[in-house]
Amino acid sequence: LANAAAARGSRVLFIDTNNAGGGQKEPQPGLLDVLRGEYAFEALSQYAPGSNVAVLGKGRPKAAFSEAQGVYFTQHMLAQASRNFELVIVDGGALADNLNASPLVAMVDEIVLVATLNATPMRDVTAASQAISVMGRLP
Repeated sequence: LANAAAARGSRVLFIDTNNAGGGQKEPQPGLLDVLRGEYAFEALSQYAPGSNVAVLGKGRPKAAFSEAQGVYFTQHMLAQASRNFELVIVDGGALADNLNASPLVAMVDEIVLVATLNATPMRDVTAASQAISVMGRLP
């Protein structure tokens, strides 16, 4: 989705909060650091070489942040992002397993649930729908 929008000339911010996929041994500063107020997102979002897609990684899960703090910094980050990007995509992975995405869920314009036909169990779809509701959005 990000690459398709970028190919049409849109500037895209891709925020990867997905818990799946292993990852780096030493996490780099990213979204979690922004939500704690330790970094401005502009300092951490990096454009992929030769692309209109800027990437902001998950960040370091070193310390928890309060809900109010997360909401405040999420609002600030999204306001800044709307001035610099035509599209912001957040890959929250399985939302039922990723509470770090909750400040974003209530503030985004749209939520796209990605499931594989005849492969994704219905219980996973139901869990995602319930997580979205708990995080402040009606599915």
